[in-house]
Amino acid sequence: MSSPCESGLFENSGSPLANVYSLQINTNDDLPATSSCVGAYDPGTCSGWQQFVYDSDMKEIQVEPALINYDNTCPATFNSTDFFGNCYDENENTKAVPKLTIQQLMSDSVKFLGQVSVVGGKLTDTVKLIVSGTSYAATALDKLVNLSGHWKQTQFGIYGDRGGGEANFIGGTDLKVNLVTHSGTTMKPQCMLGGTTGESNNLNLQPAPTLGIQPAPTMQSDQNSNLPSSPAACATAKGVGDTHLDTFNNMLYDFQAQGDFQLVGPGTLRTTKAAMAPRNVVPPAGFIVQERQVSGAPSWPNAAVNRAVAARVGISEVAVCTAPTRLEINRSTVNLANGSELMLPDGASVTLDGNAYLMRDGSGNYVEATVQSGATPHVDVTVGMARYPEPVQGLLANAGDTDNAIESRAGTVLTAPFAFNGIYGSYSKSWLVPANLDLLSACNDKAGRGGEEYRNPKAVFYANNLPPKVAESARSACTRADVRAVPLLNACTVDVAVLGDEAVDVYRTLGAPAVWALIKNRVG
Repeated sequence: MSSPCESGLFENSGSPLANVYSLQINTNDDLPATSSCVGAYDPGTCSGWQQFVYDSDMKEIQVEPALINYDNTCPATFNSTDFFGNCYDENENTKAVPKLTIQQLMSDSVKFLGQVSVVGGKLTDTVKLIVSGTSYAATALDKLVNLSGHWKQTQFGIYGDRGGGEANFIGGTDLKVNLVTHSGTTMKPQCMLGGTTGESNNLNLQPAPTLGIQPAPTMQSDQNSNLPSSPAACATAKGVGDTHLDTFNNMLYDFQAQGDFQLVGPGTLRTTKAAMAPRNVVPPAGFIVQERQVSGAPSWPNAAVNRAVAARVGISEVAVCTAPTRLEINRSTVNLANGSELMLPDGASVTLDGNAYLMRDGSGNYVEATVQSGATPHVDVTVGMARYPEPVQGLLANAGDTDNAIESRAGTVLTAPFAFNGIYGSYSKSWLVPANLDLLSACNDKAGRGGEEYRNPKAVFYANNLPPKVAESARSACTRADVRAVPLLNACTVDVAVLGDEAVDVYRTLGAPAVWALIKNRVG
């Protein structure tokens, strides 16, 4: 955390004061609360929710159970209503604790925990604050909401202090929020966009969190005062230039085939169930992203660029086309004004910001298509997932939880470094867009032409395949833009040579990949 100065309102009223905030660990809001929901208007729709809270203004910690959709006079234990049918326990056991400044939270000597365990022979929910080795605890009986055995989701962060308040941090703040789970498993947790608390802070969630696999699995997110380069997501993948693909697990590889290909679509999750994942998780219904790649011939026959992107968001088909640049929705041209948003059925939407089209579905999945003009017009694409790990397949997906392997539609796994005829053979062919799922034909010309003939390059195309003087000039443009990581410098050099000097811009904000998956320039 840097520059961690914060001010807030207690219960969202009065004047802002320094270090008025809450720490919250919040559970999923579908806990059974079996005995507590008996008196609800409809016990079948009533459920429990629980917060473990540190209140900086009141200098106390507490366990705060709640009943969602109680829709009746609140029972004695849950004595407070929000007048929307929900009931809250304001009689909870509290424990006085020291007041902590935001700066003190930077210390490893401060820990905040929520847990369910057996205490004195009874299932008990406990919140703990540990400060320099001194432990403070407050409890509530688990039977109020039945957390034990049903705690599947966790939200953790720094928020406003009660009443829907906001914690306001000064500019330059960079907050690393680390959630550690102790659930008896080492499986990777699943990230999900969204949350259950009514409080907030003024920071921007950056894509994407880091998921840790270890005896106590972790998820670390980054929140800061900078506007993110792409919308927040649990995982992002990209396709830039001519054409470099950065998968959801941050593996960078080149894909220079020509044709209409699937970048992302529903698939089978080929890994163990994620810790903390809700039951019966299903793929993002209908979310599909496709791209149209065209050859760089005659100048660059072993390169290909993305000329169109199409997606299915909710029940709508949206395509961003070039030659000419236009937006197609359900195969009709739509003129979208810069800075405007068009709402679509099923919670989906399309917005235009300069040369970037953002297409979202109702679940939070998105695809951002940025049209790059110049001598070789093309489209850079970013895909964000609202849940990850997630059962998706396509050119941007890894094989299972790996960061060095990909797989064909049939499930054949290719591990880096890749054989040339492995990538440009059954793998590339398998991800051609099936006729019954074609979204890119909206970008065909009026005569119906435009679907690209499938064709593979004859050889790999890296920076060392460029003419020496061309490579030297292009590399200089990239180094002047402070592109240093070897994989990115190679990709940038190729793009500047093929697409022009403006191609360097996309590399100014790209982070180095976890794996650079090279393709061997030989049959094997």
